[in-house]
Amino acid sequence: PNRLLTRYADDLLGRGGAMVDAIDAIGRGEDCWEGVAFDLPARWEP
Repeated sequence: PNRLLTRYADDLLGRGGAMVDAIDAIGRGEDCWEGVAFDLPARWEP
């Protein structure tokens, strides 16, 4: 998630930093570049 946009949304919604804290907990994640194939299964089984 875009941290800056999330901070703006957090401020507008009066969340007190909860949304920013949530994306901090998620972490940066992985880059996904245009044209790179990935697999998204139709069904998810834990």
